[in-house]
Amino acid sequence: MARMTARWDYWGADGKGRLYYDPEGDNTCYVQRLAPAGTTMRPAFEGAGRTGIFRGLTLCGIWKRIWQEGNMFGFWRGKGREKDLQRKGLRRGVSLGIGMSLLILFCWWQNNGLTVGRYEYRAPAVSKDLDGYTIVHLSDLHSQRFGAGQSGLLKLVEGLEPDLILLTGDLVDRNRTRLTPALELAEGAAKLAPVFYVTGNHEWSISNREREELLDGLSRAGAVLLDDRWTVLDVGESRLVLAGLSDQSLRNSTAGTLMEGVPEELTILLAHEPQFFTWYASAGADLVFSGHAHGGQIRLPLVGGLYAPGQGFLPRLTQGLYEVGDTAMVVSRGLGNSTFPLRVFNRPEVAVLTLRSGT
Repeated sequence: MARMTARWDYWGADGKGRLYYDPEGDNTCYVQRLAPAGTTMRPAFEGAGRTGIFRGLTLCGIWKRIWQEGNMFGFWRGKGREKDLQRKGLRRGVSLGIGMSLLILFCWWQNNGLTVGRYEYRAPAVSKDLDGYTIVHLSDLHSQRFGAGQSGLLKLVEGLEPDLILLTGDLVDRNRTRLTPALELAEGAAKLAPVFYVTGNHEWSISNREREELLDGLSRAGAVLLDDRWTVLDVGESRLVLAGLSDQSLRNSTAGTLMEGVPEELTILLAHEPQFFTWYASAGADLVFSGHAHGGQIRLPLVGGLYAPGQGFLPRLTQGLYEVGDTAMVVSRGLGNSTFPLRVFNRPEVAVLTLRSGT
């Protein structure tokens, strides 16, 4: 390439930082810098030309040097800045997309990833025939689905090899009344073990027609309703008393009246709301199964659940095994959600309790 005599004497601007070569046809180069259009041309590099910083360069070399010097002084950052912003925007977009995907995956797992809570009840009232008896406790489904036909949930329950399955209310949700998930659960559970059921507050918040349809469907599926009644199960040569309270009867004397007539055997009470635990204990129940608290909805280390209906903020009875006198109570974290649609560090729970004889 022929060498070019460079009279590198002038630079101007059109607002875009573009380079022009020999506009006059006299072998002269002009460079335009970012500045308002119409800026008067003025000397740029005094004494440059043949003896200055571009001495002896080819045309390609001059262009390269222009870019280097321009970057040094910040002359050419128009398009470069746009590209930098595009790259930064792309990086931010990718980071945001990954972050949002991880957050969605976390929320899905927190609300659909089933866990098993294992508990043990040991008492002199547990006979040798009942030793090792396994009870699966499901609560607060709120019309949630865990696989087609509740297959995911039922497979997990089947693996626990239950002798008895207890449903402690709120199988449906008043905000989205879908009966099918509850009926699918009851039908599948009844194939695994005897199923007993009491109503929760949401069953009493739907229409009478929907409630009757639900209760009829549960009965046809094989679940036994225990609202304000009791029954006796024969286990070998021993007997186990099952009693239940309708959610409509928790705030009156029904528990005491109901328990007065039960036989002197190990007595299990199904009651949806745990905040009345002292009443259940006073009525004479040996073991209570309850739900309703949703595990406090959001659980934090060293704090526990943040809120539960009927107990307010920082509730005391949200999950696990509690005792008052000679009475124990299992509170399930539940399976679904209702008004507040999200669980955090509080995945859906299938509670399983094993009876043990002894003290």
